[in-house]
Amino acid sequence: MFNGYKILQFRHHVETHLKCQIISKYMPNIGEKEPVCLLCPTKLRKPYTNKVNLRKHIAFKHKKILEFCTKEASTSSSTLR
Repeated sequence: MFNGYKILQFRHHVETHLKCQIISKYMPNIGEKEPVCLLCPTKLRKPYTNKVNLRKHIAFKHKKILEFCTKEASTSSSTLR
């Protein structure tokens, strides 16, 4: 059985492999200075401290990672067994 830390490590691992696809599709013109999520409603947009945090937000909060892999691969511990 895997604990929450192992699942987070695995999610990070999957997202790292897909970072180029996420960046090219959802962050093509994002600058370094205070990047914001263009997928969030305008009133809820907030600047992120860096592009890595924004990329993870897009991948998991907006579930865009599922466009590049299965839901089980990105969220489930069953893949780890």
